[in-house]
Amino acid sequence: MIRALMVLMLGFSLAHTSLALATDFPIYGGLGGNQFRAECPKGSYLVGLAGRTGAWVDRIAPVCAPWLRGSQAFGAPTIGQSFGMSGGGQERQVACIGGGNNTRAIQSWWIHVLRSDNHYVQFIQMYCDSVPTPLPSTNEGPRLDFGTYPNDVEEMVTGGPFGSQPPFQACPAGEVAVGFRVRAGQFLDAIGLICGPVPARVGAPATKVDPRIMMPRADLFEIIKPSAGDTIPHGQLIILAVPPKIGSTDVADIELRYLDAPANQRHSYPFTTVFSVTKVQLLDGYPVPERVTGGYVGRWQIRARSSMKTPPGPWSFPKQFQMVKASPPPPPMVQMPKPNAPIMQPSPVPQTAPLPSSSIMQAPAPSSATTQMRRSSSMIMPRGVDEKGGEQRNEAVDTMPEREKRP
Repeated sequence: MIRALMVLMLGFSLAHTSLALATDFPIYGGLGGNQFRAECPKGSYLVGLAGRTGAWVDRIAPVCAPWLRGSQAFGAPTIGQSFGMSGGGQERQVACIGGGNNTRAIQSWWIHVLRSDNHYVQFIQMYCDSVPTPLPSTNEGPRLDFGTYPNDVEEMVTGGPFGSQPPFQACPAGEVAVGFRVRAGQFLDAIGLICGPVPARVGAPATKVDPRIMMPRADLFEIIKPSAGDTIPHGQLIILAVPPKIGSTDVADIELRYLDAPANQRHSYPFTTVFSVTKVQLLDGYPVPERVTGGYVGRWQIRARSSMKTPPGPWSFPKQFQMVKASPPPPPMVQMPKPNAPIMQPSPVPQTAPLPSSSIMQAPAPSSATTQMRRSSSMIMPRGVDEKGGEQRNEAVDTMPEREKRP
């Protein structure tokens, strides 16, 4: 009976594991801050960490890279959303890929916390493993240190100093890291690993994808414009976004970050700007004033979140685009005369009054018909009588006098 019950429980456990979409480890560290989830996009994996570290971790962001199935290697990595608001410490970024090997992702890590009562995360010691064939619970791969190894860290023991959560977290067989969960406020309070299944090899049969994986998060903005990799002339940036279906408000925060700024100034003004717009403006396409981006050309990153509530909504997945100088408008075309071209005089003004010497003031010349009629003997008129009605005229008719008839 007991043996049958154990077999039944083992079968249920295996079935539950096969249906799991990801393995979430408990968040380890202090109890302060707000809880967030930083998971790489579908098809990408956690290959490193970025942020700021000093005596403890001030900020942390995932470094994700897409797995290219054709070449069986990772593509170009991108930095995701940052958690923690402190600007202290130094800028830091570590990654498993690079140096000719682009097949490794984070598989496990140790989490060190402060001895003080707040238990801030002080140092993360990670181990990388090959994505096609990861090993379970290993710490024998290449090691990465996020932060400066301190002298006053908690002892790395099986049980945590304030609970049963172990400080060592490793993905199970067939999985590697795809993100992490955090509690963060001013600094990084606590963190936990998220693992997901490794990608299929070339030629492996396609598996049925759970439709929940393809659905975007309902509490995030979706930035439609600009698209990732767009090249935009300065002064022509337009932001078009779809608000979240859950937790949306009438006002949104927009963050624009200049990525080509000096490493120690990327999070300071004016290289990182946050401003508010209405949800209606984002739906219609909000034209960003030219003064907001300050004329800086190069790589930019944009995020959006719902505001006017406590706490604000989570930031959307960042999108990078390229800002270039706007082409100046062409000068107006002015047609200059050729060096030897004659200068054209203005056309004369149309004449409205006759000149004294104009022919219009003179009597019209007699037509040929009139002249012929005068010369004809059959048309001789009596002297002093005009042709048109017998009016008396002073001038004599040029005719020959009739001969005097004699009886």
